[in-house]
Amino acid sequence: MEKVALANDDCRVLGMTLFSNGNIMQLLEGRRQDVEVVYQKIQRDPRQRNFFEMLRGPIEDLSQLETSIGFHTYSFRLFPKSDSGIAFFKLEAAEVDRRLKESSAKSLMVQFAADHW
Repeated sequence: MEKVALANDDCRVLGMTLFSNGNIMQLLEGRRQDVEVVYQKIQRDPRQRNFFEMLRGPIEDLSQLETSIGFHTYSFRLFPKSDSGIAFFKLEAAEVDRRLKESSAKSLMVQFAADHW
């Protein structure tokens, strides 16, 4: 996961990835062309399947300040922040709400974290 997040950072794309009950939700933000490069990589990755795009559009300002990964498991306690600057956190709706600025994707990310799927 860290390797993928670092590749996204190399493309100048910030992301928040949430893991819950075998499902993944990911928020990618950056310049349109940079996000498109990352999205194309995701589509070509044979490990990725049954995914779909929920939202796409321009944003005024990034809703996050860092790349972060939220888990329901306790992996985040082992590595609260990686050497590369990726923040790991316990997946809870309040924590996702706190980490994201208001955006069109925020409510989806918070609902996912609250396990409303």
